[in-house]
Amino acid sequence: MAVRMAQHLGPSGRLYATEIEDEKLQAIRSAASDAGLANIMVIRAGEHSANLPDNCCDIIYMRRIYHHLDDAAAINRTLSNAIRPGGRLAIIDFLSPRWMFFLHHGIPSDVLVSQVTAAGFILDHRIGGWSPIEYCLIFRKRSLRLSWSPQNESRSHLYSCSRFFDRRLGSGTAFLRAS
Repeated sequence: MAVRMAQHLGPSGRLYATEIEDEKLQAIRSAASDAGLANIMVIRAGEHSANLPDNCCDIIYMRRIYHHLDDAAAINRTLSNAIRPGGRLAIIDFLSPRWMFFLHHGIPSDVLVSQVTAAGFILDHRIGGWSPIEYCLIFRKRSLRLSWSPQNESRSHLYSCSRFFDRRLGSGTAFLRAS
C-alpha cells in the first residue's frame, strides 16, 4: 500500500508509513527500495503514539487497524497533533464485531466516531457502500479557516480521498504529506 501511495504522490510528496513490528518495518523499507522510492519515511509507532512529527500530514489513512488499538485515546491525540489544521483522517474498519461474533473482530462505527471526535476531529462524511464487511469514515481536523475547497488548496489532489482508499489495498496505515 505504501508504495502505491508514494508513487501516486510523486517525488515532491512525502509518505510516512508506520508500523510496530520489526518485520513489517523492514518489509516497507525493502518495498520502497525495490521500487526506487525515496519519498517513504518509515517510522516505528508505539502502543500509545504514532511517533509522527507535529503538523507533518495532510491526510492520515488507516485500514483495518483501529480496532487493534489498545489506547485509542492516546493514538487519536498523536494523530491530531500530526495532522495539519483542515487535514483529513480516513478510517476503514470492520462494520461491527457482530459479523464475526466468534472472533470479536472490528469496532462499531458509533464507538469509533465517539473516540475520534473526542480528540478534536469532526466527522466529515461516511462513504456509503464501501464493502459488505467494512465502513469508511472521513474526519477533518478543526481548522482556523472558515471554509475549505479544493480550488483554494495547492495540494488538492491529496484531498481526493477516494483515489487512495481503494478496496484492493491491504491493511495498514499511511501518513501523507505534500511538499
